[in-house]
Amino acid sequence: ILRSVPVFMRSLFHDLDTSQLGLDMNRTQHKALIMLNTDQTLTMTRLATCLDIEKGSTTALVDSLERQGLVLRHRDPKDRRSVSLVLTEQGREYATKAQGYIQDHINSKMDALTSDEKHDLTEAVNMLEKMSRKFYR
Repeated sequence: ILRSVPVFMRSLFHDLDTSQLGLDMNRTQHKALIMLNTDQTLTMTRLATCLDIEKGSTTALVDSLERQGLVLRHRDPKDRRSVSLVLTEQGREYATKAQGYIQDHINSKMDALTSDEKHDLTEAVNMLEKMSRKFYR
């Protein structure tokens, strides 16, 4: 797993060129926007966990997205330590556009696979997702 998953992800995305999307952002910033577009109310802690980065790195990441007008921070009035992240309208539009672009990229990679290989890959990904939910209990 430690070797195969990162190699698979690199092979899938090594030639992804997001510069066509109009904003100068790195892959982690794109991932964060897409996660926020999928799960409307992520906390800073949950985003750090999902991206597998340190909390301090998450602060710098969110600072940069906030400066670009893509993300807003909301403090929980009951627990001021908890900060929720919300996409702005511009952030939602960009994330939706990026998500579609990345999905098209993945689909073009999938064209190299046979029907049976696509089925096997889908089953493997579904199994990994199912198992990963057990790890977060």
